[in-house]
Amino acid sequence: TQTTGLVVPYPAEYALGAAPDAGAKLLRDVAAATGGRPLDLAGANTAPTGAPRPSPAPTWPFLLTVALLLFPFDIALRRLTLGRGDLARLGRLVRRR
Repeated sequence: TQTTGLVVPYPAEYALGAAPDAGAKLLRDVAAATGGRPLDLAGANTAPTGAPRPSPAPTWPFLLTVALLLFPFDIALRRLTLGRGDLARLGRLVRRR
């Protein structure tokens, strides 16, 4: 048996040391033709400005707690049948206490 392989290298423009200003002339020409100006990213200040925005807090723990607390009430409403007499007895029991 014999195993072979094939290696296809990345194109030259992806190389780290490949002419960093390779497209600078083209960008200047496009900017001049369209009335724009090329950006000077080397001298640009890229530090964030303004106050940091707060990140949203996760709401799933709160919603899960509410769902777990309401679940027994949901089951009770579906399984128990209460008539007017039952509600009257419950009212008398509450008034007595």
